Amino acid sequence: MLGIGVFGGGVVQAATTSAPSVARGTPLTDTTLGPGTEIIAVDEISPALGYAVAYPTDRGRGSFFLVRTTNLGTNWTVQSALPLGSFRGPYGVGAVPMIQFVTPKIGYAWVQNGKLWVTTDVGATWSQLSRLGIQPSFVISGATMFVASDDCKGTIPSNGPAQCPSTLTQFRVGMTRPMHTATIPELGAPEGRAATVLVALSSSRLIVAEGVGGRTSLLETMNAGASWKLLNNPCHATDATQLLTLSTDQWLLYCFTGGGMTQGTSELWVSHNGSGSWSLVALANQSGRDMGHIRDVFATFSVSGNGRILFGALGGAGGGLEYSTDGGRSWTSANLSTAVFGGAPEYVSTFGATGAILDVQGGAQFRTINGLSWHKLAPLPAGRYHGDAICTRAQGTVAALGRPTPSPTVSGATPNPLNVSLRYPVVFTNRSDVACYLNGIPSVQPNAGPSHSLVGPASTQTAGNYPGAFVILRAHGGVANVSVVIERASDLTQHCTVRTARGFVVRFSPPSTFQVALRARALCANASTVSVNGVAAGV
Repeated sequence: MLGIGVFGGGVVQAATTSAPSVARGTPLTDTTLGPGTEIIAVDEISPALGYAVAYPTDRGRGSFFLVRTTNLGTNWTVQSALPLGSFRGPYGVGAVPMIQFVTPKIGYAWVQNGKLWVTTDVGATWSQLSRLGIQPSFVISGATMFVASDDCKGTIPSNGPAQCPSTLTQFRVGMTRPMHTATIPELGAPEGRAATVLVALSSSRLIVAEGVGGRTSLLETMNAGASWKLLNNPCHATDATQLLTLSTDQWLLYCFTGGGMTQGTSELWVSHNGSGSWSLVALANQSGRDMGHIRDVFATFSVSGNGRILFGALGGAGGGLEYSTDGGRSWTSANLSTAVFGGAPEYVSTFGATGAILDVQGGAQFRTINGLSWHKLAPLPAGRYHGDAICTRAQGTVAALGRPTPSPTVSGATPNPLNVSLRYPVVFTNRSDVACYLNGIPSVQPNAGPSHSLVGPASTQTAGNYPGAFVILRAHGGVANVSVVIERASDLTQHCTVRTARGFVVRFSPPSTFQVALRARALCANASTVSVNGVAAGV
């Protein structure tokens, strides 16, 4: 688990002057913390208890909050504001807040290039860990926490902290002041230090990776940093990013080096003798090499509670999740759509023997109980915003399809109405006596029309459109729109099972759902060929 750089110390109350005042236990809706409230960074510590970070995605000022679930993400309640500062507008992919709870009451919170905080009272107060360098990473074993960080004196070098000394700091879980600090020596990494702690095998034995740019070394200490030895490292041109221990005699080392757009070379190695020797069990790269069907994108791996299933949250352009049930030798892509075109940060939190929740920034959450089949969780229910409810058909809002616009075609070609990419404007008109709102990016599901039988998977989000707007439709004629694009089926002929859609359902936060009729349209039943942008004001 990665932590982020921190300095100094102190205690703060959970609420801050910039955070809205929300009573503990308040049910979480899509407006509780501000327009477009959503969940990210789930930490399910047991089947009966989980925590997450919630925040508003609208372009106004927002704050991060700790929220709680007791039914595996079906419903959430607010606990407290997190001490991670406020932000204006979408806070950005590179600053995802994270949490990790060690017990039902003790947990940690951090954000990239920020501070590392701990709570011992479920977020009522937060304390900042002290005496740490920059870019910390941490692991926890029992009641002991180890933090590796880089101790740069004065101005950080222009090439980053790679040339700064690295230290290992030991804390008792829940405490802010360290028990012990040791130097991590520079062993075998010619390109710099920048140590990252990978795993703690006991309260005194742990392994760190050192170095950058595909030239890393593995170091082990058996006595909490008093002495170190260099381990055999099979990753010669890639960076060691994760070390998983399926058992005391089975280690899995994941190595990755980027080649652009989070794609590159993935390697998975196994050792049965404490790194004395390694065997390659899975490999993928952009040149087409494949072993075990692991993906050639950066992934974050988690192990199920019983140690028998490996989950890989994919960070590449396609996103999604892969899993292995044979120790990493073969991988299968889970049958789910994250609905985010271009990928997004994803996180897996395991619970029980085989359960897990996959959380996608800007997308949906998925849950598995058996580790193999996944169920998409419903979005946060609609709340009220300044007294206004979400627009619904029952409330008096109607949805109508505007004139479709063909995409540019090959010069001289005659467009086939059933076989050309079309953009469909869907216009929502509020005909009631009271204002209502629509927000975010809806889910669009093609169907067969009046029978409502599904035709193909749900939509993905149009690239670059996250998170969508928050639009208030005035009474007696207020309008908003979304744009739905259905690609021509012929673009995916080799992989496409063609079906005909005669309508689609547009779903915002429950209970806002609209059925729209569609002139007969060919699309793929086994691939997502429908995309949608966020709601916008007007026609």
